[in-house]
Amino acid sequence: SPATATWSSTWAVSGVIVVESVEYRCGQQEQSSQHDKLKVIKKSCDGKKTCDIDIQIFGTPDPGTCKYLDTTFACFPAVHSTACEGSTANLRCDEGEVSVVYWADYGRRDTTTCSQSRPTHEIQNSQCPNPTTKVADSCNGKSSCTIEASNSVFGDPCPGTYKYLDVVYDCELHTVACEGSQANLHCDDGHVIAVHWANYGRRDTSTCSYQRPECEVQNAQCANPTSKVADSCNGKSSCTIEASNTEFGDPCPGTYKYLEVAYDCPFHSITCEHSYANLHCDEGHVIVILSAEYGCNDSTTCSYKRPPAQPKNTQCSISTSKVAESCSIKVSNSVFGDPCPGTYKYLDVVYDCECKKYLALVLSQLEPSSLGMTPSPKVDGVRSCSSQRPLRRMLTDRLLAHSRMQLFSPSCRMTSEQKGPYNGIWIFCRNISDVSTTL
Repeated sequence: SPATATWSSTWAVSGVIVVESVEYRCGQQEQSSQHDKLKVIKKSCDGKKTCDIDIQIFGTPDPGTCKYLDTTFACFPAVHSTACEGSTANLRCDEGEVSVVYWADYGRRDTTTCSQSRPTHEIQNSQCPNPTTKVADSCNGKSSCTIEASNSVFGDPCPGTYKYLDVVYDCELHTVACEGSQANLHCDDGHVIAVHWANYGRRDTSTCSYQRPECEVQNAQCANPTSKVADSCNGKSSCTIEASNTEFGDPCPGTYKYLEVAYDCPFHSITCEHSYANLHCDEGHVIVILSAEYGCNDSTTCSYKRPPAQPKNTQCSISTSKVAESCSIKVSNSVFGDPCPGTYKYLDVVYDCECKKYLALVLSQLEPSSLGMTPSPKVDGVRSCSSQRPLRRMLTDRLLAHSRMQLFSPSCRMTSEQKGPYNGIWIFCRNISDVSTTL
């Protein structure tokens, strides 16, 4: 094995790494699960675009052995935000959407991030991961959220090291149902519900407060995340669930509560065996496969004119990655294998259409002395090909997340740091002619 293993998220899914499992293997035989090492690798790699791991942390294999490292990881599509120590992280979503924080870390995991003008001894410790749930606790379910990247908020995991706050989040649709009413989740035809976060309790004093006694709304520290909404609604085109203590329990007796749900509506495609699955996105978008299963999970789908015995086995499905290889694929055992001989199967795919291009870069002159370059254009405005994609999410997905895209000449660099009154994506070039305005 090489000294290091390198993993990276890809252009297709435009995401960040989430490590799921680590095993030492010899051929197809598992030698040992590495649960303790999994924690180490997750701390180092989760939330990054690329990650190098020194496999010597597993020890030196005996001479002549055939051990190798088998790692399973996902590339999660999300917004990646970084705030240097002493500054603030600003999570923002469009109207009608709220943030869902998937991962956050306050520490230092490389020597380059937030390193400008810092002494070498303050950035050389890159082994200071410090995952935290405080960002999720503060920001989940909010359309905008500001949190300070400081030791006073997160503690000091490595004294003497200049740290930064890394946050991975996304913006999802949001619905609220007051206690005693019902939450109605709905997606258009051809789409299904995907619940990302739900909470039954009270997190502020204003929501669902109309004509309620003050004593019933003053407890704003009643967070109660729940998976029951996802269990009931995921995969459906519409879903109704009651916001009540009967359904979710009573996390804070005497407080008038409400149910918050953040969800998305990805595309849903069902294709019966022996047919072709054809996935489609509008011009300017690309297909991103979220899940794909081949088999039979109910007795009604693809059952028309089939013998009763063929759709009888409803505990038969396998996950597959083959759909991601082609947008038109034949649904057959020869392609996916046969998870249940004798059963008439179907391909169930959930996918999304991501914005591919159409960024209009508007350049304006800024004061050269404030940037250290002459002249220095700024990304002043953008045009998105999808009104449903938040501007920050699209910019991060299509620019910052893909460092291997050579959009600009070597004399240019790109950053999301705040400069003066502006906070956004910046392109710095020594010559205006070096800026590429077409993706």
